[in-house]
Parts: sequence; structure tokens; C-alpha cells
Amino acid sequence: MIPILIFLALTPTITTIAMFDPFFLKIFFVAIFLGFLAGPFGTVVVWQRMALMGDMLSHSAILALVLAHFSSLPLLVIYLIFSSILGLIFHYLRFQKYHPEQLMMVLSYAALSIGIICVSKLQLQTIKFNQILFGDLLSISGEDIFWMIGGGIFLLANFIAIWKPLLLMTFHEELARVEGVPVGFLKGILTVLLGGVIALSIKIAGALLIVGLLIVPSLSAVRLSRTPEGMVIRSSIFGAISAAGGCICSFYFDWPIGPAIICVSFGIFCLTLLRKN
Repeated sequence: MIPILIFLALTPTITTIAMFDPFFLKIFFVAIFLGFLAGPFGTVVVWQRMALMGDMLSHSAILALVLAHFSSLPLLVIYLIFSSILGLIFHYLRFQKYHPEQLMMVLSYAALSIGIICVSKLQLQTIKFNQILFGDLLSISGEDIFWMIGGGIFLLANFIAIWKPLLLMTFHEELARVEGVPVGFLKGILTVLLGGVIALSIKIAGALLIVGLLIVPSLSAVRLSRTPEGMVIRSSIFGAISAAGGCICSFYFDWPIGPAIICVSFGIFCLTLLRKN
């Protein structure tokens, strides 16, 4: 019922956007889809306390942007490959007796620093930091939309496929090992999938704020949910609403799209605080 009411409320705005810019309407629906996609992964980030993992993957975006500058492949593909490699390096170093949070901070700041140095020394004037840090709807091309939709469906299908062992690992890792769940392999897959979500959404929410799109809707859903599945569904709905509201604010008030999405998401979070436990 709530999604229907929201759609009816947004109908005049959607019609206006379609009249002024049909291509922006496509981006509008893609942003809603990515906001919905962020919900399931955001809940796992909250459960697993992987916020620093998200920061590590998002901060590596500038270095991936440099690599994409010298490649004919789209940025989304380059970043997906790079974030996957970075995640696998993290899982390898975990076995070297380092604390996971310390490793994530080291890799995060190292990737960010190397990327900034490369941009400075190579004098890549075509790279616009605002687009990659805060998101920019105008930088999204038709090819990007194809990758976002196709990649999002692929990531969601894989998430559904590993849902049961992932849920068991999240709430009782030792029991999961006893049941034969390959915990280490599953964590590696989760890292790759999370990197994919960040790669697909980085032009919408930006590298600095993409983790907020994952975490804030999930935290908003915590107070309203009694089951893990309920939290995933509510988080997806809140993520989609945040993306839609952010796009509308960006269209009408010329706000940066990433901060606009997070502000709407924060507003939803504040409303959920009014509900008693």
C-alpha cells in the first residue's frame, strides 16, 4: 500500500520531468532501482559491521578513475574489477594476523592517496573530482544505464542465491562452519558483490557518500522490523524513496545528487526515531 501511495504522490513530478528531459526520467528510475538494490547489501553491512569495508571500496574509486582514463573500458567495469581485487587482497591479509578494521583503514587511505597522487602528477585535467566524490546525474550515459540495470539484476540474483548461508554466517559463524558453510569463501563473495553495488551506484551517490546510501536506510529499518527479511524489505523501500527524493531535489533545486539522497535518507531516519520501540 505504501509504495502505491508514494508512486501516486510522485506521478506529477515524474510527468514534469518527462516533459522537460526524457533521458533524465530514465536516470530517475535507475536511481530508484539502485536505491532499492542498496537495501539488502546495506543490511548485511550493518549486521556484519562492515562500514569500513564500504569506505575502503569507495575511497578506491579515484584510483580506479585514473586506471579507467588509460583504458577503453567503462569506469564501472574498471572499478568493479579493481574493487574485487582490493577485496581479495584484504581477505588474504586477514590471515596475516592483522585486525580487519586496521587493514581496511590502511587499504582505504593507501588507495585514496595513490589515486590523488596519480591525478596530480599525471595532470589529468579531464578528471572532475566533484563528479566522482559527490555524484553527478549529467555524467551518466546510456551505456552506464545499461551496466547499472544489467549489473544490478546480476548482483541481486547472486545475493538471493547466497541468502540462507549468509544469514546463518551473520548471526552464528561457528554454527555455519559446523553446517559446512564455506565462511571464508562466502565473505570473499560478499566483498565482491558489495564492491559491485558501490561501483554501480558511485555516479549516483558519489564515492564519499555511497556508504551512507547503504547504511542509513538500513538503520531506519531497524526500529520497524522484527525479522531479517522484514529489515531487508524496509531497507530497500527506504533506499528507493531516498533515491527518488534526492533526484527530485537535484532536478528542482540543483542540489548535488549524492548529498541530496543522503539528506532525504536522514530525514526518513529521523522520522523512524519518533516511533517507540
